[in-house]
Amino acid sequence: MSSKHNRLGNERYAQAAILIILFDRNMHGYEIAQNLHGMSLFSGGSEERPGSKSSKIYSHLRKMEDESLLISQWKTEGPNKPRRVYSISCQGKIRLSQLMTEIAFDLSSLFELVERYRMLASQH
Repeated sequence: MSSKHNRLGNERYAQAAILIILFDRNMHGYEIAQNLHGMSLFSGGSEERPGSKSSKIYSHLRKMEDESLLISQWKTEGPNKPRRVYSISCQGKIRLSQLMTEIAFDLSSLFELVERYRMLASQH
């Protein structure tokens, strides 16, 4: 696999990460992007990971808001320019729970696959 291979597998990992980030507190897009970059799934190595560019993050946020997983509103107070602040919706919390169940199953299945390989490799 090349270094450009998408480590995320599909967008549900990005969606889960965004929902987890917003589960703690409301944030604007740049803060969400910074939090994603702090996760090894979205960072590391010599190249920026697929799905971690700010433009991609904003498309995820728009799509998730269209799916009623997020709510946003403009924050116009203070000295900074207006920013869109995102929060997780009730529907987003339900989806996050579903995603965590799916991801836990993926993790278990991948662990089983790795262990099977290790067992076979040790026999050769």
